[in-house]
Amino acid sequence: MSLFILMAGIHKIADINPTIDNLCVHIRVIWLWTLPSYENSPLPYSIEMVWLDEDGGKIHASVKKAFVSRFVNLLEEGISYQIRYFGVGLNKGYFKTTHHEYVVNLNQHTDVHRLPESSSIPRHGFKFVSFDTLNAPGYDCTYLVDVVGYLTGIGNEKTLEKDEKSTKYTVIELEIDDGYRIKLGVIDDSDCACFVVFDKEAKQVLGKSCVEILDPLLLKGDLSDTPTLLLNLIDKTFLFIIEVQISDNPHFSPSYKVKKMTDNVDLINKFKEAHPIQINLLLEFSNEVAANDESELLENAITPTKRLSSESEESKVEGDTSNSKKIKIEKET
Repeated sequence: MSLFILMAGIHKIADINPTIDNLCVHIRVIWLWTLPSYENSPLPYSIEMVWLDEDGGKIHASVKKAFVSRFVNLLEEGISYQIRYFGVGLNKGYFKTTHHEYVVNLNQHTDVHRLPESSSIPRHGFKFVSFDTLNAPGYDCTYLVDVVGYLTGIGNEKTLEKDEKSTKYTVIELEIDDGYRIKLGVIDDSDCACFVVFDKEAKQVLGKSCVEILDPLLLKGDLSDTPTLLLNLIDKTFLFIIEVQISDNPHFSPSYKVKKMTDNVDLINKFKEAHPIQINLLLEFSNEVAANDESELLENAITPTKRLSSESEESKVEGDTSNSKKIKIEKET
């Protein structure tokens, strides 16, 4: 394979169309998979790819059966290439990997050169879609999407019979959330704990999602200051419904997932009447915290983190009314 790299006349993926002659692109193969041959051939029926360029443009590319032997050992997922002299066709079908109007077809004239590892093209190019967007009326399900979630179930292999053809498939189940969470340090009459509030529940109390809260800071490029909306949670009283792992009882767990929370005064007072709280202990703790330096209290308020370990399927729900003391907002990674 030649080390010659053509620097002039490089086209953007967004500009690819059948009217341009001698197309040449610098791309990274972010996905690569093969379709099996229906015959006893050791080679696949086709090679399928998704290309990404440095501007974030994506396009689907295929190598048909007649040319598989030429490219099967030449193209790798994750590697950047300069590719020129390829065909362009319409992006049709029931499932499309990109929103580009066209697809690329490699042929006998296609020229492929590997680019240096220092390529400026991103490795993945994910564009995540929320669960609410997928469920919105009129959403076009012919486009494949990127999602983040827990794999909560895998069904048995099934067979779909249609038009005298059989297709095997497997149903999987994903649990998807909005990606942000807020950690609250809370205290009641018995002890202190860490409650984890995910974006959906937090928005019901804050009136804004974590993204809406953080966007102004991200635009300034400064995440050192804790948003005022979060600072206002300190010393407020909330009623929580939390999820507790049965296996952790009667031992104290370092953190609990919040299922619901409210600052409704009437509900909190009704709960207090049924479950009296030692107010003196709360005041004593508040005075102790107030004596500490606030900057230390809120240190690392916005920090990337790994997601909490998955909870047990067997869980119970408990009510708790607590004061929020320390706040941390985190982005799922």
